[in-house]
Amino acid sequence: MSKIFVDEIKGNTGTTVTVPTGQTLAVAANQTIGGTLTATGAIQGSQFNVGGNKVLEVVSWSLGNDTNKAVNTNYDYNTTLAAGTWLPFVNHDIGMFENHSNANSVGVYYSWSKLGSSSGGSQYGIMTVSVNKWGNGANSYESGGTRVFAPFTLNSSTTIYARWHCQELGTSSNYWVRNYHFGYRFMRIG
Repeated sequence: MSKIFVDEIKGNTGTTVTVPTGQTLAVAANQTIGGTLTATGAIQGSQFNVGGNKVLEVVSWSLGNDTNKAVNTNYDYNTTLAAGTWLPFVNHDIGMFENHSNANSVGVYYSWSKLGSSSGGSQYGIMTVSVNKWGNGANSYESGGTRVFAPFTLNSSTTIYARWHCQELGTSSNYWVRNYHFGYRFMRIG
């Protein structure tokens, strides 16, 4: 393998140095670009850092499970996210099981997911779901959805908080509720 030792590469007849089609310029160590990086094709890699933060990183925070929970009760969670600008996606889920003799249960289940900078807070977003009661003597059903909250920026590694709640309104008929697939995904975008 031949080696060329130079301090600067400059075009002979213009301001552009071209690597011919079919050839690859491989840089084995760090590369510093002093101007704007322009690409006419795809830029590929396994990690991209902007301002020292890994971007397009995805953090999954799975909170739900099949453990029976009580209505009208707060379920609180917390985790830590690294510094950066994060785009949060919530997957809200609620499962209900009714066990009663009233074949005409009336009312709604009103459930919410909050994401905040303090316990019970919703500074980063809130998602609500309401489900009409329609059960018979012993019936279970489920509802949920996904929502994207507005991006938020953390200046340092920070604890964030989530709250899941299911309020029962109307005829008291609930045996249990569950938050099966409840959780968040965060994509770092800056």
